[in-house]
Amino acid sequence: MTRKRPRVPDQNERRENALRPNLRLGYDRDALGMHLMSREAFRIAESQFRRAVWLNPFEAEFKNHLAWCLYKQNKFAEAREWAQKVLDRKDDPNTRLLLNLIGLNLSRLRLGLLGSLYERHLYLLPLLPPEPQKLSTKANSYTIKLGVR
Repeated sequence: MTRKRPRVPDQNERRENALRPNLRLGYDRDALGMHLMSREAFRIAESQFRRAVWLNPFEAEFKNHLAWCLYKQNKFAEAREWAQKVLDRKDDPNTRLLLNLIGLNLSRLRLGLLGSLYERHLYLLPLLPPEPQKLSTKANSYTIKLGVR
């Protein structure tokens, strides 16, 4: 009885296996990046998260942490790209929250100098009753001055 020899991978297959990302790589860089974010060293943390994503591009958590780090640095467009990459792979409520915050901040940036008036308007909306016609005259003049009506 002869034993079957295991198939020996050829040179191309060995090289491909050596270059394939390892699922255990990147967690040390991610942990370091999280520590640096807690210390508000966002630029250094960003480099660690980028390294973690480079080592293991299949881990959505690394991309999510990178997106949060970019958001903290007010790099909203790039943060949205990384958050969208996470959502393409899996649905994550934290990433959805991040995308909502990015959208809100981008709209504030587009308003430019009107940002403070926009924020005042947002704070006044819950205070106004649903039917503005039933307001008193003092309240009517107040809403007309603010331009809510």
